[in-house]
Amino acid sequence: IFDEPGVGLDPKSKEKIFALIHGLYKEGTSIILVSHDMDVVASFSNRVLVMNKGKIILDDTPYVVFIKNRKLLESINLDIPDISKILFDLKKCGYDVDPGLFNISEIKKEIERILNGLI
Repeated sequence: IFDEPGVGLDPKSKEKIFALIHGLYKEGTSIILVSHDMDVVASFSNRVLVMNKGKIILDDTPYVVFIKNRKLLESINLDIPDISKILFDLKKCGYDVDPGLFNISEIKKEIERILNGLI
């Protein structure tokens, strides 16, 4: 169980701790990550539980929790990942993007695809 493992760490240390956590996961260790950092939650999780007032109100994949239930999250003052906000903004501007991407390499490819279409 990791409770806010990146809080107070500089970016390099934060990267190291999450690499360690990811390594444990890859070895088959179950990981419970408690965090208010939705970017971390979205990029490192395959299952997300959202609690409100001591009760679980959502239990699903990051896509379903952050994209399909965006309005519910807003109603309890829980933000979606920053990258999702950027992708939603691009979609509002008419770009054909998937706001449900959370993996940095996938997002990079998506943005490169858009930029290549502009040239």
